[in-house]
Amino acid sequence: ILLGGNAEGLAREQLRKEQFDLSTIRQSEWNRAVDMLKRGQDPTTIYSDRWAQVLTEQWRAVERDRELVRQLGGLHVIGTERHEARRIDNQLRGRAGRLGDPGSSRFYLSLEDELMRKFGGERIAGIMARLGVEDDVPIEAGLVNKAIENAQTKVEGYNFDIRKHVLRYDEVVNEQRNRIYEQRRRILTEPSLRLTIEDMIANEVREMVAQYTAADLEDEWELEELAQALRALVHHLPPDFSPARWENKKRSEIEADAIALALQAYEAKEK
Repeated sequence: ILLGGNAEGLAREQLRKEQFDLSTIRQSEWNRAVDMLKRGQDPTTIYSDRWAQVLTEQWRAVERDRELVRQLGGLHVIGTERHEARRIDNQLRGRAGRLGDPGSSRFYLSLEDELMRKFGGERIAGIMARLGVEDDVPIEAGLVNKAIENAQTKVEGYNFDIRKHVLRYDEVVNEQRNRIYEQRRRILTEPSLRLTIEDMIANEVREMVAQYTAADLEDEWELEELAQALRALVHHLPPDFSPARWENKKRSEIEADAIALALQAYEAKEK
């Protein structure tokens, strides 16, 4: 198609312009005519309709153009820069010389291109300066090609890391979404949320106790700060509550007592 166009499509387009009713053409006859043209035969010897004549003319015109393009060397792709990904460059090169047809490609770059500025352009410019090469003199060397490929490899690695982190972030967001919907389902379906709320209270108190009793030595535990945090969380503590009740107690005992106080306050509020 690149070397001349689609003969069948061109034939249909011409027939439409001539207001020929394409629905009158049998698909089997059309396919047979195309097969004959592929074998170098003339379908007008069998089909005398106008569509066969147009198809043959367009087919032969495309073949003439294709042969002319082949003689001229095929499709020549000219690139004005190199893409960050080698895959894109290779796909562009692949447009030339498809299915055994002749073709070629050539890329022209500047040291001021974004890819070169980010990765390797200064090093190549330094080499040019040391060799005394003028700014307007083109460079074509394996060293330059290698530098460009290295730059593309670095960019591909950088972009891969970005996609990897985006994927991880998406997994975190998806986990949050699943938990929110699970909580929503429980709120809508369970007859009572008492156990759920009690679990939430207990987990919050455990985190508070772990935060203020993180030190290895009991003398360094921040019991006063823990008591203040518990008062901020629970507004119905006993009147005689004080951090002194936790002195000389283990961390597990303090945790159990704080959870019990919080649940008692919740029980009182529910009543």
